[in-house]
Amino acid sequence: MGFLYGLTVLAGVANATQPGQNARLSTSLGQPVTAALMSVGVAFVALF
Repeated sequence: MGFLYGLTVLAGVANATQPGQNARLSTSLGQPVTAALMSVGVAFVALF
């Protein structure tokens, strides 16, 4: 049960940091769609 609480906290922290990463990528790349796709791709790779 403690594992599930830890996983929930980790998901919450990741959810809070993702918009900042996406905004920074968007400004550095100049293309928000590419930044969003990169962010989702990295998250998908991290899951597996």
